[in-house]
Amino acid sequence: MYKIECFKSGRISTNSYLLIEDGNAVLIDAPPDPFDTIEYIKKNKINLRAILLTHCHFDHFLGIFNFWDEIDKNIPLYFHSAEHFLIADEHINGGKLFGKRASYNGSYIPLEEGKLSIGNFVFDVYHIPGHTPGGIVFLIGADCFSGDSLFAGTVGRSDWGYSDGKALIENIKSKLFVLSDSTNVLPGHGYCSTIGEEKANNPFFK
Repeated sequence: MYKIECFKSGRISTNSYLLIEDGNAVLIDAPPDPFDTIEYIKKNKINLRAILLTHCHFDHFLGIFNFWDEIDKNIPLYFHSAEHFLIADEHINGGKLFGKRASYNGSYIPLEEGKLSIGNFVFDVYHIPGHTPGGIVFLIGADCFSGDSLFAGTVGRSDWGYSDGKALIENIKSKLFVLSDSTNVLPGHGYCSTIGEEKANNPFFK
């Protein structure tokens, strides 16, 4: 059975999640300055099999360069193809505002809704457009990694020109709120919650 290690890093305290089983791991999101995560991986001699991005704002992907430099330049990167315009342009993904060089135009494996298997890790992948066009939520076991789509008590911003607040709410309701109430919600910022808690108390769904 996998275990989850949560790390917070970057100027706006972004969560990343390392799922570990039998010495292998998958990382969900790669915020800037992921030095604690890298140290943990090296210290425990973990084989990082993949980096999965929930979306491509700079605070969720900028750490990919550190993992490639410090661990293995061949670690595969996964994100939805609708996010390519974001990750490729630091003026759109927010990196430029924070004085970072935050763009990537290299290879990646496109995510699609459905099953995703990486070693022993098998995810249900949900496409949740709204915060960004290619927002992804990963479900494995009873754990739902919601990125910036669904938070404890709120939802992701949708005030950019490429966002769609109505689609965000509709996708959360139709794809995530049909999950078991006991499903854990592990978001891109802030604290964890459950699907049941968000259905009952999140003001965006009243």
